[in-house]
Amino acid sequence: FSYYGSKSKIIGYYPPAKFSTIIEPFAGSARFALRYYEKDCWLNDSYKTITDIWDWIINATEEQILAIPELKRGEDLRLRGDIDPTVKLLMGFIVSSGVEKPRNIVTQWCDEKNEFKRHKKRLLDYCGKLKHWKVTNLDYRKLPDVEATWYCDPPYQEINDNNKHPYVH
Repeated sequence: FSYYGSKSKIIGYYPPAKFSTIIEPFAGSARFALRYYEKDCWLNDSYKTITDIWDWIINATEEQILAIPELKRGEDLRLRGDIDPTVKLLMGFIVSSGVEKPRNIVTQWCDEKNEFKRHKKRLLDYCGKLKHWKVTNLDYRKLPDVEATWYCDPPYQEINDNNKHPYVH
């Protein structure tokens, strides 16, 4: 999913993972881990929305992914009581590109680019392949000091509903 600060366009320029375990203490859209998805990946983020979405992605079945509705321009996620709350959060990142928190209204860009179809295809490509991943919702300072490839891409600004980023203390 598209998330503010994602490295999707430049991740290929990063050096390869050196260890069999990858830890992303500020997971976001986990582009580095996805590049090496077959490794043991530990995603952590103190923003619960992100860890809830990753937990859903890791455990989703093909049927659950295919059931994600493909909404059209102007539709409002808040009016859809028939969608699982975590799926609604994921969809909130699909409706608008590169945002810091889920949005509710399907944008023209999302509709014209068939973003729901594109994301569902990507989710299906990874379906069942991430079951060995671990997801935690911790302050990064509580992660153990272990040998791993640590991909650290810390947050850029304050972003949550209280105008405070979950990492800022």
